[in-house]
Amino acid sequence: MKKQTRAIIMFAFMGGIMVTSGVVIAIPGIIPEGTDTMMTGDTVSSANKTQDPQFCGGDQARSTTYVQEYKIPSECTMPLAITVDDDGQVWFAQTNTGRLSKFNPLTEGFVEYTNDQWQSEVRSMMWGMDQDPDGNIWFTDAVHSSIWRFSTVTNSYDQYRFPTTSEQSLLQRVSVVDNRLLINDFQGGKLIVLNLGGSDGRLPYGEIPSPVPNSLTGAFDVDSNGNIWYTNWIYQQDGVLVKIDQQAELLASIQDDATPSDFIILYGLPPDLTAPNGLTVDGQNMIWIADTSTSYFFKFNQTSDVFTRYVTSEAPLSTYGNASGIVFSPTTRPYWTALDDQGRLVFNEQTGNRLAVFDPRDESLIEYLVPSKNPHWGDCGEMVDCGLAQVFGFALDGNRIWFTEWVENNIGVVDTSIPLPFRVDVQSDKILANAGERVEITAKITPAAAYAGDVEISLANPAPDDIRLSHGGYSADSGAVTVIVDIDDDAAGGTYKILVGAQNDEITISQYATVEVPPPV
Repeated sequence: MKKQTRAIIMFAFMGGIMVTSGVVIAIPGIIPEGTDTMMTGDTVSSANKTQDPQFCGGDQARSTTYVQEYKIPSECTMPLAITVDDDGQVWFAQTNTGRLSKFNPLTEGFVEYTNDQWQSEVRSMMWGMDQDPDGNIWFTDAVHSSIWRFSTVTNSYDQYRFPTTSEQSLLQRVSVVDNRLLINDFQGGKLIVLNLGGSDGRLPYGEIPSPVPNSLTGAFDVDSNGNIWYTNWIYQQDGVLVKIDQQAELLASIQDDATPSDFIILYGLPPDLTAPNGLTVDGQNMIWIADTSTSYFFKFNQTSDVFTRYVTSEAPLSTYGNASGIVFSPTTRPYWTALDDQGRLVFNEQTGNRLAVFDPRDESLIEYLVPSKNPHWGDCGEMVDCGLAQVFGFALDGNRIWFTEWVENNIGVVDTSIPLPFRVDVQSDKILANAGERVEITAKITPAAAYAGDVEISLANPAPDDIRLSHGGYSADSGAVTVIVDIDDDAAGGTYKILVGAQNDEITISQYATVEVPPPV
């Protein structure tokens, strides 16, 4: 469904926020209550600096063939937003301290910059971070409804607080676009546009209100034509993908000098996309959206108005444990998204404890398991090496994916240039089938010459209510795998992206097969 509606947008800057300093009111941090939380704004104040193991993690950083972790020198900082500057220095914000830290990948040294404006017991989720053309680091502050600027020249902080009469404001992501800052107010249901060209300590800003009343505003991106895309949604109820047509806005401004207006196009979200947080536009202007309530991510083709659903591989048992036996269908919860310089989609799997790299050209998916795991975030019982590191922030730097571990007090890096242990080739032809039929998918697993480890077949079902998957085993001699797809008699029909792959205890490598089922007559 597509709707076109004209709406008055406060894109003409409505005022300015002043830089503030000194005492601010201490408000409980935005911290999740448990493993079922989507990490979008639940409040709890149990994190502290007395090494609570649930939030402060273990004593050691760990590594795998593909992932290297580094322990932050200060205890229990709870790192979150992260970025890489033009010199390759890694910057990240600390929930528990309000300060920034810099990591030098060459020397493996940390520098932590004290924030004198931060009170000792205040904790805030800093979801977003970016660098402007002058080298300043900007990061969001959810508790104080603020945006902070850190000068890398003077090593000083400036805080800009947004006036708000609602406790529902929650600033989240921030991105520097054409000398402006774009920020989504997640709970406030709007986008904020800040002009960095202000004077006298002021930053002129405007707001783009939500077209859906009482909705949440997810992440955003800008396409090659300068159009802004973002989501408005009500959890597990309804939502829309929003396009703000910048070309139409420009024409409207020229034609009507009195009130600049924008042209908004709304696309209804599919019913199985219930928590669209991450959003990225690729080089072909395809819109990619992560669903934080499931194991799905979606592609939207604006030319055909079609959404295509993809599923990640299943969450490893080591992430959720299931010691009590009550976890029947664990999810991976894809969260934020980004596009690397090879055109690949990168996203974090919050409850999969992984960083994923999806290549739309061959529809392959590589999922790197993060080695650190906090057992207090899983149903681990007596299991060793179980739980979640709560990987939220990540930043791209060439072949490297830098990330933070919110409850393990580590940062880490995935090196995607390291050769893979095996490759997976799945039948590329689209398979046509009717409801009630059984079809087969052929695949081949080819280990690298130097790889002598174990390989385990991995299947992921994008529609367990419509189809069932099984396989006939894996022959190490031939590498051949046959996947059996049984389609239910009452299958809804559509395009099913079935994930076929192989895994070891460090990595899962997969490729999607396409099965097309006509809708019921």
